[in-house]
Amino acid sequence: MNKAKWCAAILATLLLLSGGTSYALTGLGFGLRAGTAKLEDPNTEEDMDGMTMFGAHLKVGTLPIIDLEVSGEYAWKDYDYTLSIEGVGEQRAEVTYHHFSLNGSAKYVVSVPASPVRPYVGAGLGMHFIGSSVKLPDVGYEVPLDEDFTESKTGLHGLAGLSLSLPLFPLEMFAEGRYAAIFTKDKSTKARSLYAGLTLKLP
Repeated sequence: MNKAKWCAAILATLLLLSGGTSYALTGLGFGLRAGTAKLEDPNTEEDMDGMTMFGAHLKVGTLPIIDLEVSGEYAWKDYDYTLSIEGVGEQRAEVTYHHFSLNGSAKYVVSVPASPVRPYVGAGLGMHFIGSSVKLPDVGYEVPLDEDFTESKTGLHGLAGLSLSLPLFPLEMFAEGRYAAIFTKDKSTKARSLYAGLTLKLP
């Protein structure tokens, strides 16, 4: 399935979830989030677990069951990498990977009577800015890596989580997991994230 079909499918899903309802703005919120991410460096094809991630988000509450959210997130990791070069042998390199994303999500919130805890599921689109810097000792031969790799790619994601919002308390807490497919060159790069955060409910 190409990118256009993926985008059409996710937009259709969001429309089906929200079809036939009239929306009204119920509130705004601004918050911070932090957690870990598992990503693949498309430059070295190395899988990286436990990447530190932090970000911020703007939440728009709507009636009756859909919340909209825009978020920006940054994740990074330094790691050692060993590449095999024909005629030379193994060569050790130091790699710095960083990943910045801008995401738009729609969340379908399940209302639980008499409970401050609300589960939700959602989906959305993202723009991903990927960079990978490779440090090698001085060498006199070509290496099969881009020493200053950068690219910008679109992606799709699905998510699920729990939020806790107490009456008359200005902060909402949440924990969330997300799975994303980023349309990098030749194949899709998978990304998994687990994080928690706080949202300040604006009057």
